[in-house]
Amino acid sequence: MAKRYLRPERSAVSLIAAISLLGVVIGVAVLIVVLAVFSGFTALMREKLLDTRAHFQIYSVSSNVIANPRSVVSSIEECGGRGMPLVMAPALLQKGGEFIPKKVLAADFTEAEKHFRLKVSRAQNIDPVSAANSAWISEEIATECNLKTGDRIWLHTPERLARIATERLSGKSGPDSEVRAQSFSVTGIYQIGKYDFDKETIFISLEAGQKLFELPHGTALTVYGWMPDPFDMDSEFTALATKLPGGANHFRVYTWRQLNAQMFGMLQSQKSMMFFIFFFIVLVAAFSIGNTLITIVFQKSREIGLQKALGATPFSMMRVFVWQGMLVGILGSIGGILLGVTMLKLRNDFMALLERISGRELFPKEMYYFDSLPAKIEVGDVGLIAVAAVLLCTLGAVLPALRAASLEPARALRDE
Repeated sequence: MAKRYLRPERSAVSLIAAISLLGVVIGVAVLIVVLAVFSGFTALMREKLLDTRAHFQIYSVSSNVIANPRSVVSSIEECGGRGMPLVMAPALLQKGGEFIPKKVLAADFTEAEKHFRLKVSRAQNIDPVSAANSAWISEEIATECNLKTGDRIWLHTPERLARIATERLSGKSGPDSEVRAQSFSVTGIYQIGKYDFDKETIFISLEAGQKLFELPHGTALTVYGWMPDPFDMDSEFTALATKLPGGANHFRVYTWRQLNAQMFGMLQSQKSMMFFIFFFIVLVAAFSIGNTLITIVFQKSREIGLQKALGATPFSMMRVFVWQGMLVGILGSIGGILLGVTMLKLRNDFMALLERISGRELFPKEMYYFDSLPAKIEVGDVGLIAVAAVLLCTLGAVLPALRAASLEPARALRDE
């Protein structure tokens, strides 16, 4: 009987029922698309972060530098991980009379290429002098500064320039006043795919970084570490605490989750907020279904009265309309899932069409760090949306069901 009441008829009620069902389909589809895009963006950011950042970072507690970084690396390796000492600090790239802020990452080139998964186009026939003062720049920096392999770049540190400016303003002549920028030969052009990293990071050797930033030979500012499973490092950290030179109290260890907790917390909050906002689409559709079923109850009053006169119980009549609401919820969920998955498969084609129509880039790399719209369908999210849609539609049918159950057979037949 529930299915018969939902069959299309040429009436305004059937049109309203179809619109209500369409509302559920659209609401479920929009929720799936929005949550999948948020999940995809979060997964992409996590992947890019783990490509350009270590699983954990170790710093010295008592000093700005780690005096024995290689022993720290050995401790990490004893715990089943991998380590790399490095110096990472801001610097200024000189281009003519212009100083462009960049970030210098000084580390062993072979280790950096392996740990950061760099795709490097190398220069040929590098002489030993150039190799000692080599620099790898990204494709973005090469384009920005019109550079290619074999060219030379000049790097300054902000601290050194500040000292020179102070001495010259005060009229004093110090040793730094005669120090010029350190020169490097571009021997490689790399690409990672994380725009903010590619846009600002220049790789040089660890020894060159110690010289550029005036650090003692053989030291490092930090040690980057990697473990087999970045999502479960508790046992390795317990072992590492006993193996670090001088004990764990001499070092500060920060995991990638701690360093990026604010960003991932914000993404999760935004995902929850979007779920709450778009959930109202399904809620409105559920109320529309309730309204439609109330209309059906009034239209079918004589038939309901006849059924009850023939022995149908109030509970059985109530069950008919509850099943109607549940059926609409199930059909709407199935249709919404199919529509949502289809929209996700065609998302980049649709985005390209909108970009051609608008004549501008919808998601600039400078802001969003991706070339195509990311998406990741979480089975748990889809299940939650489908269950919520079915429950809301079922609840929307409760009031009409109670109305149908309360109809008196004699009055219903007499009024008709």
